[in-house]
Amino acid sequence: MNTRSVAFCTLGCKLNQFESAQMAGQLADAGFKVVRFDQLADIYVINTCTVTHKGDHRCRAAIRKAQRKNASAAIVVAGCGCQVAGETYASIPGVTLILGNRDKMDIAAILKGLGNDRDVVSSISPHQQHSTGNEPMIDRFFDYSRAFVKVQEGCDSQCAYCIIPRARGPNRSMKPDWVIEQVQRLVEAGYQEIVLCGTHLGTYGSDLNEALSLAALLRRMLDETGVRRVRLSSIEPREFTDELIEAIVSETRICRHLHIPLQSGCDSVLCAMNRDYTTADYSALIKRLKRGRAGICIGADVIVGFPAEFSREFELTSEFIQDLDLSYLHVFSYSTRPGTPAAEKYRSSDLIPSEEIKSRSKILRGISSAKRHAFCTSEVGSKLDVLVLKKIDEKSGRRLSLSDNYINVLVDADALFAGQIIDVELTSFSGELAMGERTSVPY
Repeated sequence: MNTRSVAFCTLGCKLNQFESAQMAGQLADAGFKVVRFDQLADIYVINTCTVTHKGDHRCRAAIRKAQRKNASAAIVVAGCGCQVAGETYASIPGVTLILGNRDKMDIAAILKGLGNDRDVVSSISPHQQHSTGNEPMIDRFFDYSRAFVKVQEGCDSQCAYCIIPRARGPNRSMKPDWVIEQVQRLVEAGYQEIVLCGTHLGTYGSDLNEALSLAALLRRMLDETGVRRVRLSSIEPREFTDELIEAIVSETRICRHLHIPLQSGCDSVLCAMNRDYTTADYSALIKRLKRGRAGICIGADVIVGFPAEFSREFELTSEFIQDLDLSYLHVFSYSTRPGTPAAEKYRSSDLIPSEEIKSRSKILRGISSAKRHAFCTSEVGSKLDVLVLKKIDEKSGRRLSLSDNYINVLVDADALFAGQIIDVELTSFSGELAMGERTSVPY
């Protein structure tokens, strides 16, 4: 039998990582051979991101890379970029198939049904309004030491800058029984860390008749599966209920790592962005979480150059962040996304010059670097449990690992340790990496 090979390039969020694994699993079960994206393949799949202009550029770069690798390969472009601007990708020479977010879950059947002609096939269905609860499950992540699980997707918020409601549709939660079974499958396959992800993770359950919550789902997961540790992806400030905070500060199997989008440290800019909290709300939440659990790592997203962010507003943001007990920042440059409220409200003359955005971003990245260094240095001498990854640091020859509180630690461990959790003592931190000495064998 002539087995066709397929390679994936996944851009953007953890949801995309999970959905690429779903697609890869489908294709492997259908007889395709899954290879790395840098290898020769018959089919290249680019799972796109469209949050920023940079995401769009990376998608195009991935398409060009695939074409250089194999000019005769079929190129599939899927996901959020297609959902928002499928015709743009369909016009790129060499692209064979365009799949929206809903359609990419049928990739195996669609690929098998394609003919040999080179006419572009486009399949972009409207978003579902409710979760069906029957998405394909996975039991492996190709080349990953930890596993992501989608528990929610879509968003009902209307943040002024954001295209995601158009790309992902309304808020939809996966059925709790589906989530529990999916987590257990991955645990049985040997994954010791599960990362729960969603477009708007903290809203989990609000659309289900059972009136569940993320905290309740966590309790069930910890009670009913053998998961070693759970990491939460990004959660919005307003979604931290008392119940969720109590679970985070009291349950040791929940990683001491949270990512809480801030976007701006100026109240007038937050209002213009249509964010539903103030800087006082955000500061109070960070202080509560820091008091509640020692050694917790908290990061934030910040958007630089939103049209309402003038010099004084940026100064307020940088001062606010400087005084806030955060561990790192993800800094994004504002880019106009057609179809968003901000794109309709602000004219080109309202936009902050790109050089000014670069200058402001550099300032915030400097603050982030200092905060990251201070946090990691404060943990030197601590005993941490780390998940050993497959990647090896070329300079030291040691294997990279990730602590529960999001510190990259180099450990002396061979390939047999990859995917396992071990105890280490943090001995030093320099640059972006810590050194750790093993104090236990894998669990």
